Parts: sequence; structure tokens; C-alpha cells
Amino acid sequence: MSIKFYLSEWFYNMGIVGFLRILKFNNVDESRYTAKENYLEIENELLDNFAEYYFNYFFTINDDRERFVTITNEATKLIENYDELSEASDQEASAKNIIEAINKVYDRFKRYENSVKNTCYVDEYNDLLNSLKEINRIIKKDTSTKTLGDAKSILNNLLAFVSIEEIRKKRAANITRSNLSDFFGQASFLNPAFAGAYAQNFIEKMHKDYVQPVKEKYNQNPSKKSKSKTVYHCSLCSRETIGNYHFDEAMFSPIGLSLKENKNFFWNEVNKLPICEECKLLLMCTPAGCTPLRKPRPTIDEIDYYTEYTFVNLDTDIDSLFKINENFKQRSSSSNPYREIIIDIVTEKKQKARWTLQSIFFVEFQTKKKTTYLHYFNIAPYKAKFFIDKQVNYLLTHIYPPRFQMDTMEYILNDRDLYLLIYENLSNYIKKAGTPIWCFNVVCLRHLLNGYRRRQEKVSTKIINEAFNYGKDLNRYYVTTDSANKINSIGYKMLNAVKVGNKEEFLDNLIRTCMSIQKPIPDFFLNVLTEQRADFKDIALAFICGFTALPLGADESKENVLNKEV
Repeated sequence: MSIKFYLSEWFYNMGIVGFLRILKFNNVDESRYTAKENYLEIENELLDNFAEYYFNYFFTINDDRERFVTITNEATKLIENYDELSEASDQEASAKNIIEAINKVYDRFKRYENSVKNTCYVDEYNDLLNSLKEINRIIKKDTSTKTLGDAKSILNNLLAFVSIEEIRKKRAANITRSNLSDFFGQASFLNPAFAGAYAQNFIEKMHKDYVQPVKEKYNQNPSKKSKSKTVYHCSLCSRETIGNYHFDEAMFSPIGLSLKENKNFFWNEVNKLPICEECKLLLMCTPAGCTPLRKPRPTIDEIDYYTEYTFVNLDTDIDSLFKINENFKQRSSSSNPYREIIIDIVTEKKQKARWTLQSIFFVEFQTKKKTTYLHYFNIAPYKAKFFIDKQVNYLLTHIYPPRFQMDTMEYILNDRDLYLLIYENLSNYIKKAGTPIWCFNVVCLRHLLNGYRRRQEKVSTKIINEAFNYGKDLNRYYVTTDSANKINSIGYKMLNAVKVGNKEEFLDNLIRTCMSIQKPIPDFFLNVLTEQRADFKDIALAFICGFTALPLGADESKENVLNKEV
């Protein structure tokens, strides 16, 4: 007998992708499951070992040993390179780096505390932790060959310790528990009572709570089913169920409700959202179906990082849905996975790429205690045309630094006006006398995007390029006449005029600037600025980018500046 899971809402599809990932990761025979156009079909017998497949997947991807090895090897390398330094100042700086590196190892090793509990390795763990702390104290005063040799020996012992199979699995289990709690709260094996439990305990608990109910349902003799029990229909797939389980926060906390505390959300306060045994199991696979992204959150003192989960929903077929999420996951470590996934799509045939982009639905969510922050967006038809434009592709790949490029992509996807991002970065470039060429590329993107939005077709960037080049001409004149120190102040005044939307003030500054150096204002520029045109900001910003594009450095000659390409 087989079980079918049909494409449905995004979180349900995320479970299907996760289920497939777990099966493929464990090299399960593909004859035991089939991905049809709109449903995934699995054999009932496949579930016999599914709990093992499930935790083999999560314990492997959450294996902390490689990360610990990387940090420890960095400290070891610093120790090995210390004797090669001849200058006292270099050795002093290196000693500080060694101390900092060992502190990082110490902090990382402390995370193994819960993994060591209730094992025979507690004393060994404490001895290693104390030895590491003590050797770091000694290094502050003594960097002799013997001391550094002892430190290296301790680090090697740490590597051997974290490689112990029992410790390694318990550490992976604890990380898995922590990550899965973002999705299911404290359900089943995520209950605090399971903290520090062995890997086998997790497998047995999951099989009992999630797999066994499904198997019992399918193995039950239809003639012996109790007719006295009320039969419900699953709120997710409409299968028949006896109503033992309900779609609440324990099933999928990002969008599930506490049914007891939120009766007012339901008609006549009948707070029942029954789900079947099959869907309960499928929802447990949702963490495997999404991609965690580590994102920065600037604070007053430093940059904090948080985890945001992303899923790419596609309502075409299961094969395409799985492939696009695999593609996104493989690019998750890049600086801008959204740009890369879209570029991959637009390399397909133009019409197919357009259809695919219009069908995509991005879901992002993060959890903080019991609160979920959910954000989703799709790609409008005009934006699909925009992304398959080769010029857009070129401009998107020529924006630096990577953070600026990523912000540009997020602004476009989230329908935020790129002007805000351009102003912020252009303002910083002017203050720091940097080159704003990357800002100009974003100005071109804004011009093209607005053209597709208003006309559903591509607009020319000729006038944007002419404004930029005219700005460069004025810049070169200021540089060759020893007036380069005036460029930034003039550019900043113009930028502020654009910020407040004061076209007259911008034009006044432009006329004064041109008159002071006896340069004519091109007719196209005057016509555009005096007419009611929607692209005034683009033209003005392009000019400012060109005008401030060639700052004269303190140690640069005029000849070198004139030969630079922007």
C-alpha cells in the first residue's frame, strides 16, 4: 500500500521537499518512492526505517566536529608559526593572536558540556577544559617552546575527544534539538527531558510518536475499524482521521496556534483543526525542506547574526520544486543566493524563464521564542521581464561590495525604492571620497525597473549614460584646474536637493556650477529637468555619480586621474 502527498500550501510543499531530501540523502532505493507531477508517492514499508533516515540526515548536517577542527587548527597553525618570527614585536603580536585563538577554542569546547552529561567522559572533559584555561594563562607570561608544545598537545587531545563517536552524536543531537525547536516547540523528543539523550533514544521516540501511528493506520484491517469513533477529515489533505491530532503550534509553530488559548479565532469557539497521521509525519520534515541563512543585524556596538529560514515555493511540479530548492541551498553560502538563483533561471529559454519566475513564491521566516516573523514575496510579471533582460543581468553582477549587491537584490524583490539605497551609499561615497561607479549601476537598474513597471517593456538607458558622462566631463575639468576639492561639496548639495525632491534647487546648483567654469548645459539635460518626467531622480543621480566619480587622491597626479576609467 502506498501513501500520497499532493502539492498544496507552501509549508506543506516544504514538507514534501524535506521528505525527498531525507530519502535521497540516505540513498533510499528510488523504486520505493515516486515524484509524480503533483504528488509524492511512497511505499508504506519505506517507513520502517524512516526515523533512522531522519536523524541520520540531521545528525550529519549538524555534526559540529568539522567546525571545531577548523577553529582548533587555526590556533595550532599560529603556534607552529611562532618560532619562525624573528622580530620581538611580531612575536608579541603573535602571542596575543594565539591567546585569542585558544579562547575561541575554549568557548567552542564549553558547548560540549551538555553532550558529556551522563557519560563516562565527564572527568576527562573537565580536565581538558581546565588544562586549556591554564595553558592560556601561562602563555600570557611564557611563550617558550615547551609551553607552546604543551598547548599544541592539549589541542590535539581536544580533537581526539570531540571525535569520540558517542560525544559526536550527542553533540549533533543537541544541535538538532535546538534547531528543530524553532519549528515544533517542545513536542515529543524536543521536550526538555530529552536534553542530553542518546541518539538511539531520539530515533525510538520519533518512530513511536510519528511513524508508528501511520503504520498502524495502514496495517489496520478495515473490517475491524471501530464504527463508534467519530471520523474527521484532515484540515490539510482531507484524508479521514479519528481526530487524535490537531494543527497547532506543536505541529508547525511558525504558523500554528495554541488552540486552547485562541478559541476566539474559531467559529463558535470550536477549536478543532484535525490533521491526519500522514500529515503529522510530513510536517516533521519541513526543517529539511527549507534553507537556513545566516544574516547580519547591525547593533550599536557590533553586528549581530540571526538565522532566517527560506523556502522557494513553485506550483508547477514536484521535480521542479525540489530542484529549485536544491539549487538555492547549494548557493546559500554565497553573498547573494537570491541573485544567483534568479540568474540560473534566466539562463533557460526566455519564455520558460519568464513563466518560472512568475510562478516563484519566496517564503522567509525566523522564530524568536514563541514569536514568528514571516515574510513572503513573489515576482510580478513586469519584474520577471526585468530579470530576463541581459543588461539587468550584467548590472546585477557588477555591484560591489557584496553587501551592496545583496541589499540591491533585496530592495528589488521586496518592492522597496532603490533610490533610498542609492542615496545612502552615494552619500557615504562622497563623504569618504570613494568611487560611486557601483551606485551608477544601481541607478541604471532603477531606471530599467521603473520602465518595466510603467510600460511593461524595456526603456533606453541612453539619457542616463549621457548624464553620467556629462558629470565626468565636469569632474575632469575641476581636476585639471586644481579645483578638485570643490567636487564633493557641490555633489553633496545636489544630492540633498534630489533627496527632498527639489528639482529647482538641483537645477540652480547645476547652472551655477556650469557657469562658474563656462561650460554649457546640454539641451537634453535642460529639457528633461524642466519637464515633468518620472525619471528626474535617475538622471540627476546619474549626473552626481559621474561628477563625483574621479576624486583626486592626496598622492595622485593629475595625469593619473585623467587616465583612470570609471
